[in-house]
Amino acid sequence: MAATQPFKYTVHVRGNGGILQGAPVSFTEEARVALFSPNPPPNLVRDLLATLATRHHDEIMGMQDWRCWKCSGHAVSMLHNPMSYLYKTDSPGVVDLVLPICRNRGACDAEGGQMFAQEMARMQIGGGL
Repeated sequence: MAATQPFKYTVHVRGNGGILQGAPVSFTEEARVALFSPNPPPNLVRDLLATLATRHHDEIMGMQDWRCWKCSGHAVSMLHNPMSYLYKTDSPGVVDLVLPICRNRGACDAEGGQMFAQEMARMQIGGGL
């Protein structure tokens, strides 16, 4: 079995206007040591991020009556955007920006996906969040 290392998985649920809904939620997780490097295997990173979002999705949904990030309607699901910071030697972790959505594959879901894509593009060119 591959050696593992603990890290913090922190979830920030964002509401209308990007404002956080409640305090961030943190979980202690473990990942293969190979992921704690500046250039980890991309397939292992994708698998880890997908696993984390899936593992904690229902628990986060059950924490409160979430409101859709866009229209403020009752949220039925969440759109996850996990990002790995496992390469940080002082505080490795994964940060998941989450948008509650009122309908899967609806307009608010689609706009949330577009917003995440734009934010990620800005981050890649140095604009930050």
